[in-house]
Amino acid sequence: MSAEERRRDREEYRQLWRDTQRQIHETNAAIERTNAAVERVAVKVDQFIDETREAKAAQDERIDKLVSAIGAFLAR
Repeated sequence: MSAEERRRDREEYRQLWRDTQRQIHETNAAIERTNAAVERVAVKVDQFIDETREAKAAQDERIDKLVSAIGAFLAR
Protein backbone atom coordinates (compact mmCIF):
# COMPACT_ATOMS: atom_id res chain seq x y z
CA MET A 1 0.00 0.00 0.00
CA SER A 2 1.51 3.31 -1.03
CA ALA A 3 1.72 6.45 1.07
CA GLU A 4 -0.84 8.06 -1.24
CA GLU A 5 -3.33 5.24 -0.65
CA ARG A 6 -2.82 5.49 3.11
CA ARG A 7 -3.35 9.25 2.95
CA ARG A 8 -6.58 8.78 0.98
CA ASP A 9 -7.76 6.11 3.43
CA ARG A 10 -7.03 8.40 6.40
CA GLU A 11 -8.94 11.23 4.76
CA GLU A 12 -11.86 8.90 4.00
CA TYR A 13 -11.90 7.69 7.62
CA ARG A 14 -11.82 11.28 8.85
CA GLN A 15 -14.75 12.16 6.62
CA LEU A 16 -16.66 9.11 7.82
CA TRP A 17 -15.91 10.15 11.41
CA ARG A 18 -17.16 13.70 10.78
CA ASP A 19 -20.29 12.36 9.07
CA THR A 20 -20.93 9.96 11.94
CA GLN A 21 -20.49 12.73 14.51
CA ARG A 22 -22.84 14.99 12.55
CA GLN A 23 -25.45 12.24 12.40
CA ILE A 24 -25.09 11.61 16.13
CA HIS A 25 -25.61 15.32 16.85
CA GLU A 26 -28.62 15.46 14.53
CA THR A 27 -30.11 12.38 16.16
CA ASN A 28 -29.59 13.82 19.64
CA ALA A 29 -31.25 17.06 18.57
CA ALA A 30 -34.20 15.14 17.13
CA ILE A 31 -34.51 13.17 20.38
CA GLU A 32 -34.48 16.40 22.39
CA ARG A 33 -37.23 17.85 20.18
CA THR A 34 -39.25 14.67 20.55
CA ASN A 35 -38.82 14.69 24.32
CA ALA A 36 -39.98 18.30 24.47
CA ALA A 37 -43.05 17.45 22.38
CA VAL A 38 -43.82 14.47 24.61
CA GLU A 39 -43.58 16.71 27.67
CA ARG A 40 -46.00 19.21 26.12
CA VAL A 41 -48.44 16.39 25.32
CA ALA A 42 -48.10 15.00 28.85
CA VAL A 43 -48.99 18.40 30.31
CA LYS A 44 -52.04 18.64 28.04
CA VAL A 45 -53.10 15.10 28.96
CA ASP A 46 -52.81 15.96 32.65
CA GLN A 47 -54.93 19.07 32.09
CA PHE A 48 -57.49 17.03 30.18
CA ILE A 49 -57.64 14.46 32.98
CA ASP A 50 -58.19 17.22 35.55
CA GLU A 51 -60.90 18.85 33.43
CA THR A 52 -62.57 15.48 32.87
CA ARG A 53 -62.60 14.74 36.60
CA GLU A 54 -64.10 18.15 37.32
CA ALA A 55 -66.74 17.71 34.62
CA LYS A 56 -67.61 14.23 35.92
CA ALA A 57 -67.94 15.52 39.48
CA ALA A 58 -70.25 18.32 38.28
CA GLN A 59 -72.27 15.84 36.21
CA ASP A 60 -72.57 13.45 39.17
CA GLU A 61 -73.79 16.32 41.32
CA ARG A 62 -76.40 17.30 38.73
CA ILE A 63 -77.59 13.71 38.43
CA ASP A 64 -77.89 13.39 42.21
CA LYS A 65 -79.95 16.58 42.36
CA LEU A 66 -82.16 15.42 39.50
CA VAL A 67 -82.74 12.02 41.11
CA SER A 68 -83.59 13.71 44.42
CA ALA A 69 -85.97 16.09 42.68
CA ILE A 70 -87.68 13.23 40.87
CA GLY A 71 -87.96 11.30 44.16
CA ALA A 72 -89.46 14.35 45.88
CA PHE A 73 -91.86 14.89 43.01
CA LEU A 74 -93.03 11.27 43.08
CA ALA A 75 -93.42 11.36 46.85
CA ARG A 76 -96.01 14.15 46.56
